[in-house]
Amino acid sequence: MATSEAATWNTMPPTNPSSEGTRLALVIGNAAYGNVTPLANSVTDARSVANVTRDLGFTTTLVEDAGRFDMNQAIDRFLESITPDAEVMLYYAGHGVELQGANYLLPIDIPSLDYNDDRLLRSEAINLSDLILDIEGRSPRVTLAILDACRDNPFARNRTRSLGNTRGLARVDPPTGSFVIFSAGAGEAALDSLGPEDTNPNGLFTRNLLKLMQRDGVELRTMVRELRKEVQVAALQGTGLSQVPSYYDQLIGDFYFKPKSQTPANPASPKAPEPAAPPALVRNLCETMVDPDAPKSSIIFNDYNNIIAACEGLASEQPQNTQVASLLMTAREQQAYQRVVTSESTQFAEAYLRLFPDGRHRDEVQTHLASLTPADIQPQQAPAPAPTVTAQIDPEVLVRGLQSKLSEAGCYTGKIDGDWGRGSRTALAAYAKHSGRTLSDAEPSLALREELAAITGRVCPLECGAKYDEIGGKCVLKTCPSGQVLSSAGKCYVQKAKETPKRSTGGSRSGNCFMFNGQQFCD
Repeated sequence: MATSEAATWNTMPPTNPSSEGTRLALVIGNAAYGNVTPLANSVTDARSVANVTRDLGFTTTLVEDAGRFDMNQAIDRFLESITPDAEVMLYYAGHGVELQGANYLLPIDIPSLDYNDDRLLRSEAINLSDLILDIEGRSPRVTLAILDACRDNPFARNRTRSLGNTRGLARVDPPTGSFVIFSAGAGEAALDSLGPEDTNPNGLFTRNLLKLMQRDGVELRTMVRELRKEVQVAALQGTGLSQVPSYYDQLIGDFYFKPKSQTPANPASPKAPEPAAPPALVRNLCETMVDPDAPKSSIIFNDYNNIIAACEGLASEQPQNTQVASLLMTAREQQAYQRVVTSESTQFAEAYLRLFPDGRHRDEVQTHLASLTPADIQPQQAPAPAPTVTAQIDPEVLVRGLQSKLSEAGCYTGKIDGDWGRGSRTALAAYAKHSGRTLSDAEPSLALREELAAITGRVCPLECGAKYDEIGGKCVLKTCPSGQVLSSAGKCYVQKAKETPKRSTGGSRSGNCFMFNGQQFCD
């Protein structure tokens, strides 16, 4: 259905109807912006996602280059189609910005904003949280929102008074039953390509998403962990920049884009599939194959994909186990070092030095990098670490990203303001204490951001004051019976009525006479 000369939307039935029940997808791609920077891949990404969702059994509504009216109309039509117990997916590729902690999706006719135009942005853009709540209000079994909108803020040059990061979106608190994925973490930009030689028509996040969505029998959470790893590695190796997708999980139960085939195994088959490795073998793989003092000859030949997967599995089962966390960090460093010494590309060495500035193999990697760099252009291609960091990320953006991750861990309760003060330092110390991890730095740095990128839930315990009870993971103010009030110590008591002060008889007067010490005196 065409809605205007620019915007189009149409609803397409699934090519392979699902046997799992109703599956609905709303896929939006906005690229042809008139008043802000146009985008290269958004519509292409949306079309690719729409084709894959149809193949996976979704009735898919595809919306391309929509203005505010068309975007709202398409959303309303989609909401009307949602039935209880449906599996619902929202995918958006385009510009998105944060304003006062809320995320907004921008239609292509969004006006250029001036300093005091906060209200205009709220009225002209789509509030992400409101949209997710509208979907949840239809009682679907699953609500999945995927946002490839973490690009450079189109209003950064003339930031409105309350507009947030110069790039990226704010963390969200999705309602129960929903799962939200962002293409990049706080303060990061989603990459459209890996450079001039990259011919893939899709952005970095979406190309990896499409591949993983089509894997047979992979649960959503497992898929997202793999997605984060693949995007992070590709970004570092291809550009030297950091991009780590983030996600927020309030989903109840499991979800599969492509449920595992239920076809019974052939009884005549001579060999059944090998069962998954039991926990003891997984633990053995992580604990025996990761040696912090391993020689170079050993590191070169290790299969770190399986080793890291084993350690990540243990870490998710034992989040407080500092030994497992240390083994996982060591395995990641050794994998990065393995890529350095088995390649003639400078990208692997540069990525190692960014991720592990104090790593065990730092000096050797620096020497290796210098040997790959021609002497006459070495100063330009191998700058000192400090200038590289400051050139690639705004300090305020870096701090806001750290504060956001610490808030997600339940360790930071202050404002996400980009100011690394006492509250932020206290929160970082609390995170280190309750996670049992030894952090590489106590001050904002790219290395610290990489360490906090793995946060996906509460780490610090919820601490409610005396006047509050912890209910459902939140601090709720205590209530008292009628006639009682709550003290600062959290106790209910009956407040005594205030006594009306008695008038002193010594000062009573009658006419021109008055009493004093039991005697009457008159004028």
